[in-house]
Amino acid sequence: MVKKVFALLAALVVFMTMSAFAADTAVQSEEEHPDIVQRKKDVIIMQIDNYGAISNGSLTWIDLENKNVIPYIKDSRTMVPLRFLAEEMGATVGYDEQTRGITITLGATVMELWVDKSEYYINGEAFVMDCATEILEGRTFVPVRFVSESLGKSVKWLDAERMVVVTPVSAPWNESGAVEQAVMAEVRLALSPIGRNSIR
Repeated sequence: MVKKVFALLAALVVFMTMSAFAADTAVQSEEEHPDIVQRKKDVIIMQIDNYGAISNGSLTWIDLENKNVIPYIKDSRTMVPLRFLAEEMGATVGYDEQTRGITITLGATVMELWVDKSEYYINGEAFVMDCATEILEGRTFVPVRFVSESLGKSVKWLDAERMVVVTPVSAPWNESGAVEQAVMAEVRLALSPIGRNSIR
């Protein structure tokens, strides 16, 4: 019993130390490098099989009600929860239960798509995805690249990290850039099991 208590206390000390270190590191990075702060703006980062995500530099749940709502790979395509992605971009999402149709509006762009179908429309013009939308865990999943690029965003797949990065087209993600590498160091820690425990 005593050994278990000591082991628990040791684990707690390690967790608190690493959390404090992560917070201190993030603060120092932002104070010393304002370009890092700027690089995080309008950036969404999601990782395969991870219920946490980074949006505008903040750690958040993809789905507060269900940790099983996570990005996954299907037929070499990264599938992500549509509502989370769209709303983090600043879009509004509508759903018609009768037609199973989804409408996403971002500025002057209106995207229409349907569950279990690969056809979609952008401002009335027809297109076809090579992977249909589908429902899992009660949420609609879509191929991230088609939806993001249709809404005027740039998408970068980081193979080693198994992460997808969505940015404005005017600021594509430069994987080898010094600023991006500094941001990614914070992201790795934030999306780790220890980092995710701080999600509220």
